[in-house]
Amino acid sequence: MAKEKVSYNHLMVLASGEYLIEYLPDNWHEWSEEKANKFVEEHAWEPFEDWSADEVWGLIAQTTNLMQKCIENYSEVDHGHEDRNSGVA
Repeated sequence: MAKEKVSYNHLMVLASGEYLIEYLPDNWHEWSEEKANKFVEEHAWEPFEDWSADEVWGLIAQTTNLMQKCIENYSEVDHGHEDRNSGVA
């Protein structure tokens, strides 16, 4: 079965859940910068509530970029239980 492509904007929505108490909506990329920044400021998860919108956007973008690289470089996830650092299974 062929896999569907995922948009970068959707990856941003998924990544936002790591830093916000509510995911960005699917149409976030159609918003003005002011509206998007206000949403991020108002929905920042407690550890990030004192961070600027730009700083939180940076975290969301970093996570999104990591997700994109994983999608591009790997065809599947190995769910083995080996600890890669110690070689212990």
